[in-house]
This record gives sequence, C-alpha cells and structure tokens, in this order.
Amino acid sequence: AEGDLVAKDNTDIVNVIEHRDDERIKRIVEEGSWVEAGDFLYELSAPGLVTDHEDSVAKVREGEATLEEAKANLEIEIDTAASEEAKAQLDLELAGLAHKQWEQGTHPQMVRDLELAFEKTQRELEQAQRELKFSKELFAQEFISRTELEQDEIRLIEAENAIETAKLDIRVYDNYEKVKSEKEMLSDIKQAEEELGRTISKNKNKLKLMKAKVISEENELLQRRTRMEELARMREAMVVEAPIAGIVLYSSTIGNRRERWYPMRKGAEVRGGWRVMVITNTKEMLVNLYVHESRINDIAPGQKVAVTVNARPDEVFIAKIVEKKNSAMQENSTNPHMRQYQVIAEMPPNLGDDIRPGMNCSAEIFIREIPQALAVPIQSVHTV
Repeated sequence: AEGDLVAKDNTDIVNVIEHRDDERIKRIVEEGSWVEAGDFLYELSAPGLVTDHEDSVAKVREGEATLEEAKANLEIEIDTAASEEAKAQLDLELAGLAHKQWEQGTHPQMVRDLELAFEKTQRELEQAQRELKFSKELFAQEFISRTELEQDEIRLIEAENAIETAKLDIRVYDNYEKVKSEKEMLSDIKQAEEELGRTISKNKNKLKLMKAKVISEENELLQRRTRMEELARMREAMVVEAPIAGIVLYSSTIGNRRERWYPMRKGAEVRGGWRVMVITNTKEMLVNLYVHESRINDIAPGQKVAVTVNARPDEVFIAKIVEKKNSAMQENSTNPHMRQYQVIAEMPPNLGDDIRPGMNCSAEIFIREIPQALAVPIQSVHTV
C-alpha cells in the first residue's frame, strides 16, 4: 500500500485578530525550524489595530470620568431631594400648627375680646342713660347748665353708637373674618400637602432619570472596556509564540488550495481566522495508508506494517495499525471506479529530524504470520 507520513500531534497556529485592518507579516520564523514552547513564531503589522486600541483606551477613560460625574450628580440630587422634601414637610407641619394655633388660641381669644367689648359698651350705654336722666333732673332744678346736659346727651349717643359697632364687629367676625381666616389656613394646609406631593413626585422622577443615566453610563463603560480588552488581546496576538515544541510548517506548504495561494512570507497578508502555520512534533509520527477495497476486510487494528520512507529507501520501519476508516475515500481522479480506504498506522518514535510530515512511503501489511514456513520466490513456483 502507498501512503504518506503525518505527525501524531499537530497544532494549528491561527491568526485570531478579527479587525478591519489588513494584517501583514512583519517577521516570521523560517519554515522547517525546530522551536521550543515559548519561542518566537511570527509578528504581524496592524497599524489600524494599534490606533483603534489607543482610541479605545481614551474612550474608556472618558467613560470612567462621565460615570463618576453621573454618580456624583446622583448623590447631590439625592441630598437635594431630601432637603426639598424635608422643607415641604416642615411647611405642611407649620401650616397645621398655624391652624391649630388659630383654632385653639386666636379664634377663642377674638371671640372673648368681641364679647368683652360688647359687654363694656352695653354697660357704658346703661351708665350714659342713667347719667342723662340724672342730668335732666339737675337741669330742671337749674343745678347744671344746658351745655352740661348736652354733653351727657352726646355721651349717650356715643354709647348707643358704640354698642351698635360692637354688635357689628361680632357679626362681621362671625360671618366673614372667622370664615376667611379658617379657609385661608385650611387652604395653606392643602397647598402644603400638594406641594409636598409634587416635590416627592418630582424628585422621584428626577432620581429615576439620573439612576437610569448612571446605569446607561455603566453599560456604555462596560461595552467600551470589553472592546478595549478585545483590542488589547488582538494587539497582544500580533506577536505569536509557540505553544508547544516542534517543527514549523507554513500553511502555504501543507494547506489546501486557498492556503497554497497565499505564501507565508514577510509582507504577506494574513486575515482573521487564517491558519498561518502548523507546529508538528516529528518525534511521534503516523502513516496514512490507502488500501484497495478488495483487501480492506483483511485489515485489522494491531497488525504490523513494514514501512519504507522514500527519503530513506534502505531502511524499513515496523509500524502498527491503530485505526481503519469505515467509509471509502473520495473517488480517485484517475480511476473513478476504484475505491480506497484509509488505514492509519503508528510509526516507532524518534525517527530522526530528516523524517518530515508529508513524505511519501510504501508499506507491506502483515495480515497473518505462519511460523516455520518455507519461503521461496514466486518465480520459482510452476505448475506441472
């Protein structure tokens, strides 16, 4: 059977930078070099990525400042809202106290004052009536003059007018001033209650908006930080080191048609997701053998295989079959009617640095062994 060598352990090195910029190789390790884990592999040039990362850092700092400002404004507004609500609550309490003061103090005192004034004018009227009566008797006996009599008459008129004024003051207070004062105070209480409600509602809405702004700024900052970290990771990925030890093989050498179309060299374009190279560990190798469908049923894992590598035609390596594919390979381009199956055999370790993946080889598969059998060349066997 014919076949080719592959490394048992291969590690694809893929460009993980997903950016609008077209990354290009700035420097790259020579193909075929042996590298240890941590050794330099390649470096990309991506000026647009560097600029975007620096811009993202500036945007994060700007977002942090904006968020701190929004938080500070929120704290100030919380204190202001508490102060405004406390003032509105105090105004309401003062309006209630003013009403109680009027109801339990000013109003009763006013009623007593009016009643006292009425009682006083009533007594003064009675006194003026008695004095006028007495003055008339004295005037009739010519003990006083007419002028003195007229003065007593004037005092009686004033007393009568005073009592009418006192009565009027009581009516005016009961019907108007008392009603007016009580309504004004009740209105002050109602306005203070409404003002307190408006203040609470206004502050609630304002704080809600400011809290929403803080949350919005936090989300915006989170997005900016995520983008900055993403760009930072991509920027770090501009310089790539070997994750394992092995031989470096370019994707343009061992890859598919698209990969072969873009040779890996200095200045070459490398897009995001493209495989740049493969690190293969040649200390452990496998051989892919292609067995005709007529013989595939004779093959089983564990069978020995004698492998001859074209690069070392004078040396035979004993391998062991580890896997047999259950489905045929794609049609042979030269013979579409021929079906072949892939058989994988494990080569002995440490074949040497000159044995590389991709080398062609031929193999003989030992289907079974017959001990103590006489072997002769097929040409010496004839039928008689």
